[in-house]
Amino acid sequence: FERNCPNELKELLPSIEKVFGKTENQSRLDNDVISLIEKLRTKPIENLPYFYLDCGVEDAFLDTNREIAKLFKKRKIRFEYHEEKGGHDWIYWNRQLRKVLEIAESKLKN
Repeated sequence: FERNCPNELKELLPSIEKVFGKTENQSRLDNDVISLIEKLRTKPIENLPYFYLDCGVEDAFLDTNREIAKLFKKRKIRFEYHEEKGGHDWIYWNRQLRKVLEIAESKLKN
């Protein structure tokens, strides 16, 4: 989180550390999404689940989401990524919830 944490979201750091531990906490290091993708050795990649990502274009984590999508593409991991109007807030998440549930239903049927 700290690696790409925008200044305007630094206020979230205490609550994140309370839940997940300090940055140097081994559990946090072991579960860093970008590091996991970079180190991924699963063969075949097809055995990984399908991933859905979306991010608001006003979200301070937009660059991080783009980096994750870029890594997924490079590693040929099945995913879809969308950028929509909105930010890192409940207005955005509530609007996207129906879409995410519809995609989950579709993928689980297959």
